[in-house]
Amino acid sequence: MESIAHFKVGKQLMQTLASVSQMPSISVKRGSIVVVTVKSSDIRNEKQQLTRNNSNNSALFLNYLGLITNLFVCISFEDATTGKQEDLLQELETLKDTLYRMGLDTYTVPPHRIVAASSSVGRIAFVRQIRPEFFIDYDVDIKEQLQRFGFHVILYGVEKNPSNQDDVITSYRTLGDFLPSCSDESIRAPPQDTT
Repeated sequence: MESIAHFKVGKQLMQTLASVSQMPSISVKRGSIVVVTVKSSDIRNEKQQLTRNNSNNSALFLNYLGLITNLFVCISFEDATTGKQEDLLQELETLKDTLYRMGLDTYTVPPHRIVAASSSVGRIAFVRQIRPEFFIDYDVDIKEQLQRFGFHVILYGVEKNPSNQDDVITSYRTLGDFLPSCSDESIRAPPQDTT
């Protein structure tokens, strides 16, 4: 069973997401469906930065979110150079393994809830099919398209474009930046499955 401290961090995380979304109608309840997009290149980059004694912040974020929601992770392969389906499926399995080695727990995000999309059209179709409470992504265009259908979209990693003041500005450069700051190492450690 997860500790009270982990649920406390999860609750703080949900409050942060609600305030970042600037949508007061977001009221995420335990068990709500949530979809988060992660770039395949980000998984590879974070794996290289990971040390043996340091848990990965993106994996930690996904663990906490997965504790209190039914979380789906969509790995974006928009940077993929090959179009062969077999290669993409193999890469998906490799990246799933990488996420789990980085600290993602199979209890909070089971393997069947990690999917891939090789285009923004694929991510939009997946989100429209799943109908999550909210969707976390890095693409402003996807946000605009999904909001037309009434979806709540939270952006991360978006930089300010000086020529276009309509761009969404966020201080959340990575998924791990959504985590509340915690000095307690037991809270920063990934939640463990004790079943």
